[in-house]
Amino acid sequence: MEFKVLGGAREVGRSSVHVSTSESDILVDCGLKQGETTEYPRVNELDNLDAVVLTHAHIDHSGGLPLLSSLELLDGDVPVFCTPPTGMLLKTLLYDSYSLQRKEWKRNDRDPIYGHEDVAEVLKQVEPVPYQEFSVTDDIQAEFGNAGHILGSAWVQIRSEGRRVLFSGDLGGGRTNHLPRPADPPKSDALFLESTYGATQQHPSFSKQCNELIDAASAEVPVLIPSFAVGRAHEVLRLIKTRDEIDPSRVYFDGMIEETLPAYRSYASTLYMSESIVNSIESSSDPRPFLPEGVEKPDTYRDRTRIAREEDAPIVIAPSGMLTGGWSPLYLREFAESREDAKVILVGHQAEQSVGRRLESAHEAGTDADVTVEALAGPGDAEDAEDFEYRESEVRVPGEWIETFGGFSAHGSATSLLNFARKSLPRRIFVVHGDGDNWKSMEALLKSDSTLKHGRIESPAVGDEFELEARIPKPFEERLEELEEKVSELTR
Repeated sequence: MEFKVLGGAREVGRSSVHVSTSESDILVDCGLKQGETTEYPRVNELDNLDAVVLTHAHIDHSGGLPLLSSLELLDGDVPVFCTPPTGMLLKTLLYDSYSLQRKEWKRNDRDPIYGHEDVAEVLKQVEPVPYQEFSVTDDIQAEFGNAGHILGSAWVQIRSEGRRVLFSGDLGGGRTNHLPRPADPPKSDALFLESTYGATQQHPSFSKQCNELIDAASAEVPVLIPSFAVGRAHEVLRLIKTRDEIDPSRVYFDGMIEETLPAYRSYASTLYMSESIVNSIESSSDPRPFLPEGVEKPDTYRDRTRIAREEDAPIVIAPSGMLTGGWSPLYLREFAESREDAKVILVGHQAEQSVGRRLESAHEAGTDADVTVEALAGPGDAEDAEDFEYRESEVRVPGEWIETFGGFSAHGSATSLLNFARKSLPRRIFVVHGDGDNWKSMEALLKSDSTLKHGRIESPAVGDEFELEARIPKPFEERLEELEEKVSELTR
């Protein structure tokens, strides 16, 4: 098997690896890197594809799929394999990503690189597979296992030519109130291991973080919690629902959060969600296990500006989690321009160059954050995405407003990633999906581990290529002959 890293190496975003055998060409993930300007995986270098295997629905792993269609790499009904919840979430996330991309292309006076029809083509070719073994092509077998990162997330092992290669995707650390722990991985010859929090040995206590988040959100000031529409938003809403400290009438949820809820209802089983959530739904017939009674969703631009400027102390949970799109930048702008006091609570990973990372850095430095936000804006009664446009605004966010809760991240700590690698026992490890010092720290940790240090451990760059030689089983007679020789030597 041969591998080429097309994105997601020494960075977070645009995850994609090309896997080729003597008979087949497949991709594992095809994401976008969102920042000031979107970056795409190097899929324009591909000539042919027989299949795509997708680990989960987040845009940094899936957002480049429509580009494959535009490049005619999905022609001939090339299947896109993913778990059933991932397939359902893709519809919401890919169309939303397309909307954001169109605005970026227009703003930068750039020709579109894919269209609405390409998103539809991707969705048409989705092949849902639960957590089990399956055939990718005639010569490639695979297995999905629960990664515990978001609903439907998976690690995947690829098997071909006598080799077993494991892709971690994004791994959760079991720190969640609605997902099961990651499943143990199978033994593998090689491992592509994420390192988002490779420089964080342990996350803070999850229960302590829950208490501290509730305390922070309970303050009688406006609160903005930028959250990823899949995963973190549900985590925060579920926490508020199960606690008594916060008045639900203060809480507003916005953006794609509502559109993703049907997937959570459809796959409310212990295969995909925690037993406590499933029991809650079954025992109380609760159709809204993540939504506290009394929470509201604003419908119009006017509703949003009223909440941000006039409500006494609203708590707003809105995508995007990094303040790079969606409605969260609007609330940040409105808070900064109209409020004397407020809180901005960051509960997820903040990628380099994102507004969220700049807020995080200002918090760490004890300074105010001067940021440029691109906030959606439109007429007061606008509801269709076509009615809105991005407008840039320079805002200053006081340092004392900003609070960070890394313990709410959907990514595991370095220790949990190390334990995952130990269980797989690979002879070769490729450290990917980490920016800053994270990939370096993860590589160093793996090299110092007594179980793994004798293997080959490296952190590839985008564009790097590798090969695992085929392991061809010897004929039975030849193996029997070798065994008889060894027995003979031992008995002399």
